[in-house]
Amino acid sequence: MWNKIGAMGRIGALCLALGTGFVVLQGCDESSKPSPAPAVEKTPTAQETSAESKPVSAEPMDVAVILSTISGAKDLLAWYKIRSAYQSHDTPNPEVDAAFAAKEAELLELAPVKPVNEALDLVDFDWKLVGAESEEGQKETFRATWLFRVNKDISLEPGHEVKLVLRGWFDKAHQQYFDEGARYFELTYAIKPPVSDWKADTYQLVTHKTYKKVPNVPYRMRVLFPELKVTDEGKTVSAGRFGENIDCGWHADVGDVSTPASAS
Repeated sequence: MWNKIGAMGRIGALCLALGTGFVVLQGCDESSKPSPAPAVEKTPTAQETSAESKPVSAEPMDVAVILSTISGAKDLLAWYKIRSAYQSHDTPNPEVDAAFAAKEAELLELAPVKPVNEALDLVDFDWKLVGAESEEGQKETFRATWLFRVNKDISLEPGHEVKLVLRGWFDKAHQQYFDEGARYFELTYAIKPPVSDWKADTYQLVTHKTYKKVPNVPYRMRVLFPELKVTDEGKTVSAGRFGENIDCGWHADVGDVSTPASAS
């Protein structure tokens, strides 16, 4: 349901280059931080690694290019990706910051924001085939991406943690691709860093690949947030639900049919 870089300025080029994939900040199979700034020529001292020693761009920011890129963001995942690149590589610019804020407000009006609980909203979800092309029913690896907005600091009881469960329900017309009696696939993921480390007024991007292949058919995606706790005996047991189960709607991805299936 979702390369020729000219002299447009470094931040514009970076945003365009990122157009083919998401900057991953969370997840068990991907790096959990935005791409780092280019390395300096010497090893910094302890003093130079302070908050005041953030690398400075070698080229001036092309404000017109980044403003155009922000304007072109069609969903909150794209907006978040562009903002993460900007925040990682450039000093603040009031005009750019204002454009990000305005675009955020615009997209939030259009996005199907789904409250998990009073502290957390799911604002975007994406489901993509890992690979170039696939046929219906073929078992494949997919990448699921969630973008959360944190409304206030999240606190859990000591020894508690929250898991992320993705459940994909399929239509009965595709039953032949599944075991008899199956109605959905279900995958459970750890969240790292844990939600108890998430702070108010931030966005958190969580990305995971399916750790087992699933048939390539449309799925009605639902997300569950079980809360677990460790007992005095060292056993992990249910502590109820951290928040509401979220219906993400129908999702499917057959890949880029214009690219040969052998492409990586």
